[in-house]
Parts: sequence; structure tokens; C-alpha cells
Amino acid sequence: MFKTITSAVLTLAFSLVVPLSFAQSDISLSDKQLRIVVPQPPGGGFDFVGRVLADKLTPLMNQSIVVENKTGAGTVVGTDYVAKMGSDGNTALVGSISNIVMNPWLYKSLPYDPIKDFEPAGLVISYSYTLIGRKDLPFNTLRDLIKYAKENAADLIIANDPDADRCAVAINDINLGWKMLTGDQVGSIIGSYLISKNQSANAQVANSLVSSSLLSKIAAKHNLTHKETLTGFKWISKVENLIFGYEEALGYCIDPTNVNDKDGISAALIIAQIAADLKKQGTTINDYLAQLGQEFGFHSTEQISIRYAKLDLIGQTLNKVASNPPKTLGEFELKSIEDLNNSKSMPTVGIRLNYGNNIRVIIRPSGTEPKLKCYIEVVSTSQEESVLITSQIKQALTKVLS
Repeated sequence: MFKTITSAVLTLAFSLVVPLSFAQSDISLSDKQLRIVVPQPPGGGFDFVGRVLADKLTPLMNQSIVVENKTGAGTVVGTDYVAKMGSDGNTALVGSISNIVMNPWLYKSLPYDPIKDFEPAGLVISYSYTLIGRKDLPFNTLRDLIKYAKENAADLIIANDPDADRCAVAINDINLGWKMLTGDQVGSIIGSYLISKNQSANAQVANSLVSSSLLSKIAAKHNLTHKETLTGFKWISKVENLIFGYEEALGYCIDPTNVNDKDGISAALIIAQIAADLKKQGTTINDYLAQLGQEFGFHSTEQISIRYAKLDLIGQTLNKVASNPPKTLGEFELKSIEDLNNSKSMPTVGIRLNYGNNIRVIIRPSGTEPKLKCYIEVVSTSQEESVLITSQIKQALTKVLS
């Protein structure tokens, strides 16, 4: 019998906060037009809360309220903007666990102090991310779920994020116990399965340039075209005759005809189907990964994220590495370097470094946070060696960028 468990609870809250000098002043809001600053782009949770709040407050205060998106650096830019507004009496900020609670612990140096610079104006909304499963499952907590999975020899644990556009998969490895698969591993498994069942001569598969190269090799074996795209699922979705696409950040497009975007629900269903089919054959997902490794090489991928207190340091560091790349990483020599900005097909900010022993490193700035991201891929003849070399490259690269 194939067993899978899908399911967790995280409570978040949004609040309205104002600069402390504003809270301590005698300025009347009715004298000025109120601005609500949202520190993230339109369309997200911050933006939704800010716009609903503005709609509800406008008739109550008998004045128009402007919602202004001030984005960048993972909420830091917009939050700092409001902190430095002073006592103008007309600017408030949508605050949440990220910009008010988490950022001080994530950054060595913040341009604002959430305690000294802000005063809560009121709680706007609170909600929970809920782990759900069948009502007949005999557990009520995450701890009980893990215990149940161990005691009942479950084959998979599958989880979706709150809007179910991403899918995480954990498998029960005989030697290592429960382990979470990377996005590249899941993408390669699903890609191989769907490619093997493809009947279209013009079919194409795609993944982002920072994802594993394994999918391209699987496609080549089946005489299918593989497209490498820019990061961001909108680029994958634009590929014509797409039968499957994925990005390493747990996003998978399983059925482009009906859902031409990343979809965690269909990904969960297909990975469960694959596991069930394999079990009927007396094998496992772990065995399937080993088969792919033996045929195409064992692909190990890893990511490094370096945070910077000042945004200009990101560009300076990237330019420094581009102009003077490390000649060696560990014992492996640099073979080539590519400025991705000069790419004719898909120019983007970043560099691609190729080292001996089939080692690829891509370095690019994050599009949402004050980070420099490094994507490492190592291809070797054994899983153990690929993981070991990846760890060595990660350590060497961290020293270069820190």
C-alpha cells in the first residue's frame, strides 16, 4: 500500500504602524491626506491589506487615502522610508512579522529600528496558515504527524505553501531517514516521468537558468527541445508547446494547457502518482533518482545567499567577482566566465562561472531581497562525490563573497 501524508499552522498578523514622532504629535489626521505605505509590490499580502484598509477608512474619516507601494530589499526600503518621514502626521505603514519582527534578526544592520522608530496604531488582520489532511487521519499536531509518519512507514510527506503554487516533497530514505528533496530533484523526477509519456513531436520542456542542467539531458535523450529561461515563472510559461517546466524554488508547471503557471496541487498529485507507480514495480523515488544519476551523472545543486546591509555593496561585489573571478574554487580551476548581461537570447544581471569537473556557478542579485545569490551545480559519477564537491565549492565561494 502506498502511503502519503499531506499537510501545518502558522499564525501571521498585519498591523498599521506610524512613525513614533507622529504618534507623539498633536497633528490631526483630518487636516491632511493620509498615505498608507506598502513596503512590497502590488498584488501581495501587504498590498491587499493596505488597500482594503484604505477603502474602509476613507468613508469613516471623510477624506481620501492614498496607498503607495515603496518596494525593495525585502520590505526594508519602504519601512525605512516611513521611519524617516518624521512628524508629518499623514503617513502610516503596513507592518507585519517580516518588516517589524523578523528583519532585525535577519540583518546585521538595519537603517531603521522597529521599536524606537514606530508605534503601533492598531491590529488590522491576523490569519493562520493551516496544515490540513483527511479528517480520518489520527493526528492533530505537527509533532503527531511526524510521529505517525515514522510509525506507519509512510512513503511521502507532501506540503504546499498557503496559495498552493509550490510543492515540497520529503521521502523516507532507508539509510538517512526522512529527507526533503530539492526543487531540482523533484523537477527532474517529474520531468523524466512526463517526457517518457509524451506523444507530441513538437513538445518542449523548460527550466530557469539557475536550475539543474539534468532536465536538458533527459530531454535530449528523448529528442525533445529544452529551453533555458530567465528566473521567474512568467518566462517558463511563455515557452511554446510546453509540456513541463520548473524552477528550483519548488515551482512546477505540470499541465500547461489548463494551468500555465506553477501549481502545487497538480505537482503533489503527479509526484504521488509516480511514487505509487514505482512502488508497484518494487522500487522507490530514491531508487529512481539513483537511476537518473547513473544514466546522466549525479547532479548536486546548492544555493548560497549573502545578505548585505547596504544595497550598493551587492553591485560592487558582483562587479568585483566579474572583473576578477576566483581562478580556483577548492582544487578546481576556472574554465570560462560568462557575463549574463551580454546574452543575446536572455540578458540578465549576473555571471556564470564554469570550473573543472563539471562545476557551474551562477551569481546574481536577488530580485526581492538585499542578497547576492549563488547557485552551484556539480555533476559527478557518484552521489557521494557530487555532494562532497558541492560542499567544498560552497565553503570556498562563501569566503570569496563574504
